[in-house]
Amino acid sequence: MTHGVGIAKVEDALAGSSDMTADIEPMGLQEYQARIQKAQTLMQAQGIDAMYLNVGTNLTYFTGLQWYPSERLVGAVVPADGNVT
Repeated sequence: MTHGVGIAKVEDALAGSSDMTADIEPMGLQEYQARIQKAQTLMQAQGIDAMYLNVGTNLTYFTGLQWYPSERLVGAVVPADGNVT
């Protein structure tokens, strides 16, 4: 039998759901360092000296820092070699 959208009652659908994040652990420092290292390797291969990460998803992806845009300049610089500033 095929079930489509709207077949189950809300209560039944919620009762049958489970917490998909129960065994998820936050990313550790090693994951962020690996992302930066991969970006630096690609930058070196392409002759790119540095990359600016503006506040938002890119900054969060590479550093874990969650910030919101404002009138102040917030971000990070990833050099092709060395530490993120």
